[in-house]
Amino acid sequence: MDVAETENKYTICADLPGCRPDDIVVLLKENVLQLKAERQPRQPGDGTICHRSERFFGRISRALLLPTSCRTDSVVASYENGVLTVSIDKVR
Repeated sequence: MDVAETENKYTICADLPGCRPDDIVVLLKENVLQLKAERQPRQPGDGTICHRSERFFGRISRALLLPTSCRTDSVVASYENGVLTVSIDKVR
């Protein structure tokens, strides 16, 4: 996970490859940003037999205490190509 800051906002990027957008939760409460996701094991439905699986699956959870300079009403989250990006504006 990366946390970056510009003059106007904070940006948090988290690698969540293989997660479905419906399995990702972004919560902000009392200046604590919580990211939760769950990656399900692959279930081939075409009769394929899996001989070995070394990919990670399970639950992921991170919590960050944000500075008071964050506008808690301006959280924007997007998920593209396995990367969750959360942008939060600063108070001006």
